[in-house]
Amino acid sequence: MHAYSYIAHRGLFDNEKGVPENSLLAYKCAIELGLPIELDVRTTADGKLLIFHDKSLKRMTGLDKKVFFTKYAEIKKLRLLDTDQRIPTLDQVLSLVDGRVPLLIEIKNSFIAGRVETRIFEKLCNYEGQYIVESFNPLVLFWMKRHVPEVVRGQLIAKAGKTKNPIEKLIMLMKGFYLFTKPQFIACDVDRLTPRLSRSFKKRGMKVFCWTVKDFRDYLKTYRISDGVIFDTVSPFEIGYEKTKGNVL
Repeated sequence: MHAYSYIAHRGLFDNEKGVPENSLLAYKCAIELGLPIELDVRTTADGKLLIFHDKSLKRMTGLDKKVFFTKYAEIKKLRLLDTDQRIPTLDQVLSLVDGRVPLLIEIKNSFIAGRVETRIFEKLCNYEGQYIVESFNPLVLFWMKRHVPEVVRGQLIAKAGKTKNPIEKLIMLMKGFYLFTKPQFIACDVDRLTPRLSRSFKKRGMKVFCWTVKDFRDYLKTYRISDGVIFDTVSPFEIGYEKTKGNVL
């Protein structure tokens, strides 16, 4: 177990220097340092499991279409930020990582859980590396509690104003949501996490991760009250990382 976890948000990326977020190149950079990787899984119109953060393809590829309404045949031709990197599939990422570092997998699903999650865990059940799973959607965690209780699950939380999804917004405002979903960890927005909130989660046996740490100031604010940081746009060495390998939890 790590005394403290440093997790590379969307891989160890630098969009300005030709290493796009959630690209195979960004994951290779993280693997070289033995860093756990956070990544986002969402589905295309024809059910392909992609690693991509945004709902829209526009910011990262220039195509002004939603991922959920676009078929994979069109998406696989796109390039990330005009580099030679393309949007990877879940299969491609699992093959690349191959257990060399732990994965923190965020399921991007704002609707009823079941269909997408079943397909994701069909892939993961044959994966021999370490992984844990998180989501903003409590319905995803509740589905996991019922169907894959052996998988470590975590609830993402942020300030209510940072999301437009009504289900997610309700969860941001609620207290005690974890009584139903029973997460083993909380991943909390750096702007929301306080010592008091962290203590309340830890008293209930949950680990607390903080996202997204973007500079040393964020790190100083959170490292004493969290079990690890999910970081980007800052070198891991700037926030006290020492190269080591081990578990996320």
